[in-house]
Amino acid sequence: MGKKTLNRNKKENPPKRWDKIIGAVTLLTIVIFGFIIYNDYNGSSSKTASVNAEKNTVKQTESEKVTKAETDTKKNSNRTQVQGNPTVCIDAAHGGSSTGGASGNYTEKAITLSVALKVKEYLEESGVNVVMTRTSDKDVTNEQRVKTCNDSKASAMVSIHMNSADKTVTAKGAECWVHTKKPADSQKLAEDILKQLKSEAGFNDRGVKYGTIADNKENYYINSHSSCASMVLQLGFITDSTDVKLVTDKLDTTATAIADGIVEYLNGKAH
Repeated sequence: MGKKTLNRNKKENPPKRWDKIIGAVTLLTIVIFGFIIYNDYNGSSSKTASVNAEKNTVKQTESEKVTKAETDTKKNSNRTQVQGNPTVCIDAAHGGSSTGGASGNYTEKAITLSVALKVKEYLEESGVNVVMTRTSDKDVTNEQRVKTCNDSKASAMVSIHMNSADKTVTAKGAECWVHTKKPADSQKLAEDILKQLKSEAGFNDRGVKYGTIADNKENYYINSHSSCASMVLQLGFITDSTDVKLVTDKLDTTATAIADGIVEYLNGKAH
């Protein structure tokens, strides 16, 4: 009776299913490898995207550089060019403790500097080397101004001023002052600048004059001691609202006109 019961129990215990265990392990292995492959793919994709983004950034930067270069080239090509890279001295009158004329919130020393810096910019675009007697609000003597010009062996010197008049007097327009000996090169320089100021910027042309405002038998220090064509440009009246707008609201136009007059003189001199 005991043997039969034992045999019956053995038959009732089912054998272990190794095929199920192997199947589960296989499935787990597939899942693990799938997870690994998925991560590798995502990492590779992210890296590729990062590389592509970097390449696009580089391309964009290069494109911006090319665009800027093309813009600069186009900008320069619009300016009449001067051959031989001549030097011109631009003198912003007054400065520092020397205010010059004044009207309202405007001072001559501030206006002449802003105009002079713009003229420098446009002349350089035309291939002209520019030396400045001052680039900030500081005192500069007449001797220092002339030395800057002569040491640079400049082909021309333009000293930028502004005129002023009594409130009871209606006066407006630009005029140029040259040496009393009426040197042809200085006169031509003055005429070319006044012509452009009238045609391009709308200044009233008061003409070329000789000596100084105070005495037509005396000469401005710059005209007496510079070793090149030189002139004192009275760029309108600081006491006239129309002239003031031409050197403030229309600064670019006025500076361009002065630069164009200088370029015209230099190109004429070269022939």
